[in-house]
Amino acid sequence: MDKKTCVKPKVTLEHITRFVHMRYGLQALKITPLVGFTDLNFLVQVARDQDNDQSDNVEKHCTGYVLKIVGSESLADVDYLEAQGQLIMHLKKSGIPTPGVILNLEKQLFCVEDLPTEDGLSQKIILRLMEYIPGSTFLDAGNPLHLLPEIGKLTGKVDNSLRNFYHPALDIVYDWQLTSVTSLLSLLTILSADQQELGRAVIQAYEDRISPILDTLQRGTCHGDINNCNVIVKGASADDSKQIAGEGNNTDLKIAAVIDFGDSCVGYYVYEIATAVADLMTSCKGQYDPLDVASLVIHGYLSEFQLHEQELRILKLVICVRLLQTYVLSTDMSTRDPDNKYITLEIEDAMETLKFLWKLPDETFQRLVFVDCDNPYVNFQSRKSK
Repeated sequence: MDKKTCVKPKVTLEHITRFVHMRYGLQALKITPLVGFTDLNFLVQVARDQDNDQSDNVEKHCTGYVLKIVGSESLADVDYLEAQGQLIMHLKKSGIPTPGVILNLEKQLFCVEDLPTEDGLSQKIILRLMEYIPGSTFLDAGNPLHLLPEIGKLTGKVDNSLRNFYHPALDIVYDWQLTSVTSLLSLLTILSADQQELGRAVIQAYEDRISPILDTLQRGTCHGDINNCNVIVKGASADDSKQIAGEGNNTDLKIAAVIDFGDSCVGYYVYEIATAVADLMTSCKGQYDPLDVASLVIHGYLSEFQLHEQELRILKLVICVRLLQTYVLSTDMSTRDPDNKYITLEIEDAMETLKFLWKLPDETFQRLVFVDCDNPYVNFQSRKSK
């Protein structure tokens, strides 16, 4: 799928109500839009009385469902979504907490529909219904400090599970991948002069230090985008989930699920953890020291998934690559979808984090992030937030 040129379809609540009833046998009582980078996402709350002709395969314990809608431009989109569904089922069998896919009345993972357009024609869209996991995103919960190593562990567990899973539709090339960083050269003109210089330096470093050793890096199926908005956290009870937003010091919170597999692909595992670290360093900027964030997440990851020595040596540079991609691609996409606030979420912090990390000598990064590997909390409180 072309995640760069994707245009969100225009769907009304009337369309959603009809689709959910026709394809899933559910009567929608309330529909709430949710944020999304390229997908349209809706929380659908449904009737639970005996008159509701819902499908038997819909799990009764859910409090609601998430309807995900994407525009379909080619058969490849359908193949990719089929692969996503199989990947999610694989993770659930492995014990990874993630929302399950709800089969429609025809026992399929998704359905393709014709959506009427303003010009009197129609557009193909793809609909999927997922379990809704109550809670808040890691970001909305205030970036809880004690969950940073847990996110690292979760990422490692996901990678360990997915290294045993393969689907050809996930073996794709698109902008948000390690090897696609060189394609940013044509977009650097949208940046300021000093940002362009930094961008060219990061890309050159990739070509000099990473590109020649790509064949030696561990590669396999990845989630592709474990970040502060794709990790759901909750309290000790279901009621606590409604009260956790913004309470970053609430140590009673725990991880409830990892969500959103829209960037799943065959990729490099060092880039997978770099993606999580880059996002969390950005998300927690001004709240915790960025190197403490990196250390906690990385140590959590390494307790579940082992990186090779050369992968650890290039990890700082890979994080810089991801930060550059985040800033450039998000800036570019925001010019074509200015109303999508999710795209520009923390975008300026990504550039500031990149500048900070790029100036940091590799030896200093290695010393501060990997010191006391057996106890990642040692010396944590000694550094102040920046």
